Amino acid sequence: MALGVLCSRILVTRHARHLACRSEGLSRQICSDVTQYSTRTPFTSRVKENKRNTASSATTSAQSPHGSADASDASAHLQFLRQFRSLQLPFVEWSHANHLRLASLCYLEARGGPHLAYTRIKHAIQSFNEANQEHISTGYHETMTQCWCRMVFRDMDTILAGGSPTQATPLQDPLHDVGWTDPPPLELSSEEAAAVMAVMQGPLLNPRSWQRHYTTETMSSPEARRQFAVPDVEPFYAVTSVAYC
Repeated sequence: MALGVLCSRILVTRHARHLACRSEGLSRQICSDVTQYSTRTPFTSRVKENKRNTASSATTSAQSPHGSADASDASAHLQFLRQFRSLQLPFVEWSHANHLRLASLCYLEARGGPHLAYTRIKHAIQSFNEANQEHISTGYHETMTQCWCRMVFRDMDTILAGGSPTQATPLQDPLHDVGWTDPPPLELSSEEAAAVMAVMQGPLLNPRSWQRHYTTETMSSPEARRQFAVPDVEPFYAVTSVAYC
């Protein structure tokens, strides 16, 4: 009996030691895993980093609404203008943002002269439409063109004035075609290139911005397509910019 009890105690002791060894080994492994995991980037930090990367990618894309070139680059603006006037711009790149770009560049080219800028915009668009008839379904719209010209000219003046126009004057008279003249080579400063980009990425990027000045009924009328219609919601405003005073 005494021998049996002794053997039982020996077996229990060995089993206890075995469990203790396993427990110690498991504890070491757990500690190792915890230490290794703690050196990794926490999940919340990884989420924040992903958001920052996504935001950075979105910002980069937003800076290039016309393709791979940076919209703040003066050379990219000038290349676009040359391509458009020479009718070499692919029609698929004739986006709303590039409509804003054309108007902004022509305004700078005319040195703040709205009628000359409008004339060059009008003739350029009509020539481009003529060369791309297979892609055109509606054609040139006189009131829509003048509306966008007025809005772009106003925003360009405001931006070049540092956001503080010296004067705002309501306008009702239409822009006039003063006849095409070959423009001199355009040179853009970094501030002017940035102003063009600001218009391309600003509130006017909303293609329905014309509704600030016109009802749909007026803008969709055949008369408004053929000739300038006076705004029936809110008048246009011209601002006097320090850049051209």
